[in-house]
Amino acid sequence: MARARLAVAAALLLGVVSACEGTPRAQSKRAELRRLGGDRVEIVPAKDQLPYCLAFTRSSTGVLRQLTMTHENKSVRCNAGEPMGNVSYRIPVEEGDVSLYVFLSDQKLNAGSVSQQLYEMPTNQRFTPINLRLPGQVFVETLSFAPEKDSEVAVGAVVKPGGQLETQVPAAPAQQSWAAPAPADAEAAKGAVSSGAVR
Repeated sequence: MARARLAVAAALLLGVVSACEGTPRAQSKRAELRRLGGDRVEIVPAKDQLPYCLAFTRSSTGVLRQLTMTHENKSVRCNAGEPMGNVSYRIPVEEGDVSLYVFLSDQKLNAGSVSQQLYEMPTNQRFTPINLRLPGQVFVETLSFAPEKDSEVAVGAVVKPGGQLETQVPAAPAQQSWAAPAPADAEAAKGAVSSGAVR
């Protein structure tokens, strides 16, 4: 009987010691930033996240920007492992480092409501979804990004017959703004949302 008690006590003690030796798991990120250049990023939701996304940046100079934009000004559908909105975003270098807020939710959120609440919040205040008046289940991932000026892009010279180089190099195509792509037709343009900065 004493041996049985001793064996049970030893097994329990061994179980407790083993459980204590395990290292705590690091909190997994709900989204990641992929740097595409000095000032361009993609926001990629992680696996098993809620299906709708909104993204905002707040710069060190206080500028608040809404990145994800739809005609109805609500959250976009986002898939794990794919860039949010299937676009990349340009973060203006002159505005300094940014905190990027990624809202992941179980239903579409009204981006105007979220942006107004962020605008009214002090610049350096930390927050959780509970601080905001948001419906349903919502998680917020805060990421940091330091934009850098992109290096100059070399286009190269056009080679003419006889190996001669064209003396005037054509201008490189203009880079698209960090905002959402422009609608293809005039009717769609009427419903487009401006991507201006909010101070």
